[in-house]
Amino acid sequence: MGWNIRYEFKNSDFYTSMKNILNLLNTEEEEIPWKAIYYLTGQINYGGRVTDDIDRRCLLSILDNFLTEENYTNDFSPSGIYKP
Repeated sequence: MGWNIRYEFKNSDFYTSMKNILNLLNTEEEEIPWKAIYYLTGQINYGGRVTDDIDRRCLLSILDNFLTEENYTNDFSPSGIYKP
């Protein structure tokens, strides 16, 4: 479901995004390819269905906040037990 228009997101969109991300992470590279993950997820897998400009901007804004290295390097808990 979109914010301005109803979109038909399916489980296959989610699984395709997950598979693409895993393929990008399962390489010999030390650095995480954030830009590639952002583009594949936001512009192709999910963004390919989004036709409204405001919905696309909202989707990409959410990804901008979620797909950052800080979200995956900081501890979730003060004890350090729970980590991303």
